[in-house]
Amino acid sequence: MTVTPCYSALDYGGVGHDIKLPRMAVEMTDLRPEKITKSSIGSISKLSVVLSIPESDLSAILKILPENRYKKITIPKGVGGERIVYSATPLLRKIQHRINTRIFKKLIKWPPYLYGSLPNDKELVGGQTKTTVQRDYIACAQNHCGAKSILKLDIANFFENIHRDTVKKIFRKFFHYPENVSDYLTEVCCYGDTLVQGALTSSYLASLCMWDTEYKVIQKLSRRNLVYTRLVDDITISSKHRGYDFRNAESHVRAMMLKKDFPLNLSKTKIMRAGSSPLLVHGLIVNFRTPRLPSSEISRIKASVNNLVKASATDNYRTTYSFRAQYFRCLGRVNRLARVNHNKHEYLINKLKKIRPKPCKTDIERVENAIDRLKSLKDKTTDSYRRIYNIARYRIGIVSRSFDRKSMILLSELKKLEKPVSKID
Repeated sequence: MTVTPCYSALDYGGVGHDIKLPRMAVEMTDLRPEKITKSSIGSISKLSVVLSIPESDLSAILKILPENRYKKITIPKGVGGERIVYSATPLLRKIQHRINTRIFKKLIKWPPYLYGSLPNDKELVGGQTKTTVQRDYIACAQNHCGAKSILKLDIANFFENIHRDTVKKIFRKFFHYPENVSDYLTEVCCYGDTLVQGALTSSYLASLCMWDTEYKVIQKLSRRNLVYTRLVDDITISSKHRGYDFRNAESHVRAMMLKKDFPLNLSKTKIMRAGSSPLLVHGLIVNFRTPRLPSSEISRIKASVNNLVKASATDNYRTTYSFRAQYFRCLGRVNRLARVNHNKHEYLINKLKKIRPKPCKTDIERVENAIDRLKSLKDKTTDSYRRIYNIARYRIGIVSRSFDRKSMILLSELKKLEKPVSKID
């Protein structure tokens, strides 16, 4: 069965140089997430092999009371109020991380309308792996460029409204795992009866939670040439017609939410029309062929660079971890300009290159400690070994900026160790 493509023939080139954007496929089966292998995880012992975690560790986490598996953290919101997130214990975090890397990232083909905390689509081109489809908020906004009318909806308290029954259904019906494996995975992904912010697996499960219904809504919207995207809990529907009546489209989404028992945040439901004010999707202007940052945000990015340049003139400040944190936060903001092809990106990057963080003696000590730690680890295939190795390699690069001879000695020591390898491709 075929459907009319939801994405128009507009040339969307321009986001991220030669990065392609997801296009709505014409086959209905392409509109839903797809498990790309028919193999299953038939037992807890098989799950242990897939995750490269001993069964004893998988059992150990279940012996810990649910309230002791997480640390509750309160974070102030930028607009006032507080947000509660949960930090998993090291063992639970390890299990969730492996579920992400060994199951969610490797076994799912994601449809073109889902974004946020999902892996980019990649292809092997000329012997090198290239990103072909990006899944961040900028690529999401790109789909709505050229729109004249936009409907925005927000799912209220999304993670907390995804019940463990929904999570178990994902493992039973989508992945086709047996009851005991599905029960185990549900238990280590949920806190009590729901998902929580902070659990590493929550974003993937949030993207999958409407796998059996969302594509049907998109099929209906496609017939009306509407564009639908979902960035975790933010739903955006757009039309090329300025006066488009979204009542029918909204009713389809509301029916889907009702079926899944997800409440909409009515205060954030909004319709925008092209006119005197720019149309914004995820904080980006979509009135043009490619997304643009608002001028106010460009000004803030420039100011943050200039302030950092001034601060860098203070004696020895560039050797502090405070400066390093500010530097990389600023660098991340500047790199947003590259994603929208802004002409100030190269200029600001060059300013930052002149004030790169300098190393201190503590960096040397940390590299030495990391190398000692790597020598003590017997299993060279673990995520812990890989992480420590890569951080040590990165810090040696920083050390080389002021301690060239010492950095060469440290690099020589690191090269004597085994490089990180993976048990599972």
